[in-house]
Amino acid sequence: MEKAVCNHGFFMMAPNVWDPKSKSLTRPMTVSNSSSVSVTISHPRTLSFLVIQVHGINNVSRVDEELILQQVGRMLRISDEDGRDVTEFQQLHEDAKKYGFGRIFRSPFLFEDMVKSILLSNITWERTLGMASSLCILQSKLADGTVHVNVECSKETLETAAQSFYDRFSPFQSLAYWFDLIQNYETKLGKLSELSQLDYKSVSGCSHMKQLKAD
Repeated sequence: MEKAVCNHGFFMMAPNVWDPKSKSLTRPMTVSNSSSVSVTISHPRTLSFLVIQVHGINNVSRVDEELILQQVGRMLRISDEDGRDVTEFQQLHEDAKKYGFGRIFRSPFLFEDMVKSILLSNITWERTLGMASSLCILQSKLADGTVHVNVECSKETLETAAQSFYDRFSPFQSLAYWFDLIQNYETKLGKLSELSQLDYKSVSGCSHMKQLKAD
């Protein structure tokens, strides 16, 4: 589970809370009455299955149980189709297979992914984290962001460098890129799953693209 969660900056963004010690993820999940409940997902080493704890409810209805399982399945990409994609990608990328990489973390619903993608646009990572937290505590106004400009990381130069390097992994170029990005992060910062929340703001991917261009 650790590798299925800690491979994308979304896991660092509120309302997700990753606990490096227990290697568990806690966040709200939507239930049938459109309200939310706090849920903790973990994968103890002694077990072959995930443990999902629902907080604040004594008896979880069958309907709510199915809704929560669907959301967990989307976040961790647990489906037959996802499994086939992982297998096919790892056949093309031996290092990713050795590392156990192939499932990119996402949110329980597409809408949350869309909002977080907007928060990532033209702004520093630290600011993105701050705005996500602000949204989750329903602040009336978000702090103004600053446009982060880096000539070496322009759209044109990134596209050229990425295409020339990753075409060999078609149709899984994005997975191959993300594998290299995670390796770059963890070489500099250590395992993402063990980072303190105070260190999340230090994670940035632009330096990896500079390295790619240099290579």
